Amino acid sequence: MNKQTDSKILTSSGLWVATPWDCSSARWIRFNSDDKSECCFGYGQTVYAVIKFEFELTAENTLTIKYLNSPPLLEGSYFKGFTPSQSNEIKEINFQLEEEIFTGTKNITGAEFKYFWNLKLSDSPFPDELKFPYEVPLTFYGHREC
Repeated sequence: MNKQTDSKILTSSGLWVATPWDCSSARWIRFNSDDKSECCFGYGQTVYAVIKFEFELTAENTLTIKYLNSPPLLEGSYFKGFTPSQSNEIKEINFQLEEEIFTGTKNITGAEFKYFWNLKLSDSPFPDELKFPYEVPLTFYGHREC
């Protein structure tokens, strides 16, 4: 595919979720068409990070992320915010978009789901210095059947 097609696929999905089968998980990426986007890492009752970023598809299969100031969600929340510095403002990640049907069942509700695209990243979309108690998934599913 080309950058324009890839960008349209990324921005038209709404959320790209990493673990649609796990009702306790809130690990997702949202690419907005204005290039201002965000990724979330949450599990159970805790949101560990919501990172705002701008993105650009800079080369074939290369996603360049420019991290933005990401304030805490609420006073007293686990996530204390993130402020990029010159040394951690930009991150390049290789990606692969595949049109592939992915189906399953949610672990708690038993609800079925169906996605039509997957996004595979070569690295975490989060700033490298953020550490999480659970693995950061590198595959995300998008374009859900409603």
